[in-house]
Amino acid sequence: MKTLLTAASISAFALASAASAAVINFETDEPGSVSVPGGDNDGLQVGPFDSGLTGNTFTLESDTFDFNFAPLGPPFTISLNGETNIAFTQNNEGLGVDNQNPDGDIDIDGAGSNDIVIFRFSEAIALDRIIFEDIEGADDVTFVTSTGFGGAIEFDIQDLAFLDTDGDEGVVDFGGREITAFGIGARGSNDSFRISRVEISAVPLPAAGWMLLAGVGGIAAMRRRSKKKS
Repeated sequence: MKTLLTAASISAFALASAASAAVINFETDEPGSVSVPGGDNDGLQVGPFDSGLTGNTFTLESDTFDFNFAPLGPPFTISLNGETNIAFTQNNEGLGVDNQNPDGDIDIDGAGSNDIVIFRFSEAIALDRIIFEDIEGADDVTFVTSTGFGGAIEFDIQDLAFLDTDGDEGVVDFGGREITAFGIGARGSNDSFRISRVEISAVPLPAAGWMLLAGVGGIAAMRRRSKKKS
């Protein structure tokens, strides 16, 4: 029994240690940044790009959206516009959007039309943090997610406040929220920012799963030990 418990503990520790994390970086002046094609992509997906997690890739698409308040106020829904004259922009502060509106702003902004960047992952990820650049105190970010994100055009959304950091950088902590797709947009006329980095992790295995795998590892270790003795 002692051997089984020891082997199970070692197996569980090894599996826990294998949990991985990654940073998707869009700042062009930093090593290892994701290179997003410029020019008019008509809102179509680009990628897939390597997420940094084994076997997991992601795609990006840009669009504009409209929002509609519920009769009694928030929450409200958004509808993607299927923009056909829109492009990604990228510089040393990160990822932005050019929707060819007269405002001339190539950040993700709500001036003229509401810009949005949509991330879709090939496998579920744990969303830890998103770091933004080129923000000011009054800027807000719109975070969009839904179980039916892949085929739907309306999504539940929530406004997330920035945790102030130095300079023009802002951080939103999502606490490892399990997700396969999400959108980052701006709906206020004064909102403007860039996506600098996205921090993600592998989805943790449920506790029951760890115990099962640890037990299997322990049994295998006992069998190997038994064979050596015989």
